[in-house]
Amino acid sequence: MRFALGWVAALVMLFGQAGAALAQTPSQVIFGPVSVKLPSSSLFSFSNSFNLPASVTGPYLLRVKLSAPNSLTSLSFKLNNVQVLSLADFAGGKTQVDRTVTVMTKNSFSLQLAGKTGTVITITVFATPNLPKPTSLTPDPLVVTFGASRTLTATLSPTPTAAGSLSVSSANSTVATVPASVSFASGQTSVPIPVTTRAVGSAVITASANGGQASATVNVMPAPPTVASLAPATLSLIQGSSGALTVTISAAQTTNTTVSVATSAAGVATVPLSVIVPAGAVGAPIAVNAVAPGAVQITASLNNTSATASVQVTLPPPPVISGQSPKDETLPGGSTPQISAQYRGVGSSIDVNRVKLLFDGLDVTSQATVTDSAIAYQVTKPLSDATHAVTLTVADLAGGSATQTWSFLVDDPAPNFYSETPRDIFLAVRNPRIRVLLSGFNIVPSSIRITLDGNDVTAQADVATDRIIFTPVSPLGDGLHAVNVVATDARGVTAGKQWSFTVELPPPPSTTEDGVRTDDPFIPEVRVLP
Repeated sequence: MRFALGWVAALVMLFGQAGAALAQTPSQVIFGPVSVKLPSSSLFSFSNSFNLPASVTGPYLLRVKLSAPNSLTSLSFKLNNVQVLSLADFAGGKTQVDRTVTVMTKNSFSLQLAGKTGTVITITVFATPNLPKPTSLTPDPLVVTFGASRTLTATLSPTPTAAGSLSVSSANSTVATVPASVSFASGQTSVPIPVTTRAVGSAVITASANGGQASATVNVMPAPPTVASLAPATLSLIQGSSGALTVTISAAQTTNTTVSVATSAAGVATVPLSVIVPAGAVGAPIAVNAVAPGAVQITASLNNTSATASVQVTLPPPPVISGQSPKDETLPGGSTPQISAQYRGVGSSIDVNRVKLLFDGLDVTSQATVTDSAIAYQVTKPLSDATHAVTLTVADLAGGSATQTWSFLVDDPAPNFYSETPRDIFLAVRNPRIRVLLSGFNIVPSSIRITLDGNDVTAQADVATDRIIFTPVSPLGDGLHAVNVVATDARGVTAGKQWSFTVELPPPPSTTEDGVRTDDPFIPEVRVLP
């Protein structure tokens, strides 16, 4: 009895989802699983068809599975009119039989069997996934210059339906290296493989995946020398001097290498037309002669490569002037100082004939002593109280020059007392050291006086033209004490100063009969005195 596929009462067809690829092949489901339930114990016939997907390949596996226990009394399974299973294949109570079969693009099968009513027969056909494999590795050969990195391209077929990776290896990793694996995406048929050179020679690169592989030869050739650098990038020279740049090539050669050299302005700096980098070396100096002030570009060229450096030529530095005297100071009235300075040439010697000294705007060079390192002019008439200006100009044989202007003051200031101590403070001592400093010109020593609380104590003080120091012999009483000082210079100009301080000792503490203090510690009152 034959049942049509649509007779639900006679059979139940259950279609399952194809699962993940099995660990062994064939693993991809291309038909089923389809289940049929025997409606009775009579002979039952079932047929169906399926097409072969383009994404799979052989071998192919047919799986027929029975629900337990095995109650079959008859079975015949034909695929494309070829019998592939019979009742004997299920002998011994087997409930599942796997059979490798031949599958065509379009397929049909028929199943006849008999057994216990309700027995379920499940049919599944598996194929081997047609995974992508590298079919070529190009270019072959790959010719690359040592030191460079290039790329091989692996072509995959069929087109990947999922992401994966290629295993890549080099037969000679001392010559060329590749990554151990390179990933590819779903739908990607061209996979770039980076190749890094390590030495001159040949290496076979192999890419493999899913049982397929492709190879290509990489030939690493010696690199022709190139200009790697010209250093320093900027060279500063003084007019008339010489310097050097260094050209470096990419790799040492077995023979001498000639590098061409050029200057953009021979009127500023000159260089040789070429230099030789000796065999086994990677660098050579390039002599540069500074001709005139300006900027110039120096270029080193080799095998269509070049490097440049900038040369800046400047005038020699001007002479340096130092040791000016007197400078930024005050001299007493009527002074007749010697005006002097030292100088030196930096890029050239001093031109003595071009040294010029102005004093208060007047050229006094002819009255000065001039050498190649110093000048000195003696003022012969007493100077007036005023600010006096000096200008010195020095030139060298290269044409450089320097000018310095400075000044000094001639004046007789009045006597000045300063840094007095103690002042405006409380003291807890009765014999304080009183001191004040004194400045001025031609102070008359006998005019220097000091009084304490209106009493002249000059005779007991240490008196000099730059200070007064006095320490009272008798203890001072508590209270405010005033100090007054005065001095006169030779012109009769008198100046003085007055200040004060306070002496106040704490009272003795009050105690009980057993010696315990009964009052608070003494805290003196602090006042600011006028």
